Amino acid sequence: MSTLSADIADLISKAETLLLSPPISPLIYEDMQDLRNNVLPTDYESRSINLYALWIRSGPSEAWQCMYIGQRQQKKGWSRVREHLFYTPKGTQSKLAQLTECLRKGCQVGVTGVLVEPDSIRLAIEEELIYRNTLSACALPWNNKGRKKPLKKEQPNSSAEKTHSGRLPSRTLHTIP
Repeated sequence: MSTLSADIADLISKAETLLLSPPISPLIYEDMQDLRNNVLPTDYESRSINLYALWIRSGPSEAWQCMYIGQRQQKKGWSRVREHLFYTPKGTQSKLAQLTECLRKGCQVGVTGVLVEPDSIRLAIEEELIYRNTLSACALPWNNKGRKKPLKKEQPNSSAEKTHSGRLPSRTLHTIP
């Protein structure tokens, strides 16, 4: 039997740069009591995405930490991001609970996105980006699957805040000037 292999290393590197290295702007939550009343900035939805990253920082002068990398087919990219940020329909898995806890602690939230074409390879790109960026057990703490290092188990007497204190390698951390 023959082995077929695709060299998509360049595509993965470009996706990593575009997703994990752009400037990140904090989202403005107008209604903190009912997150469903918030919306994404209109300029976000004018661009199609199928791969996205959720970011958190504890304050305006703090570095951003990438918490999660996800994907959704191109037609529903921003719709999926809204499910993580504002409202989760029943039966849908999302990071809204983790994000809400961070917002309650006063953290800022950011999102970045990129369009990978053809759409059919977005899963492979997402999987590789998660693998490459989980060199430590604290990196991408909201991603459970496809990790290089497993997530650290929370100690019996540790606070939830400690589970979100990990950092990605310095090349993926950003500060907005």
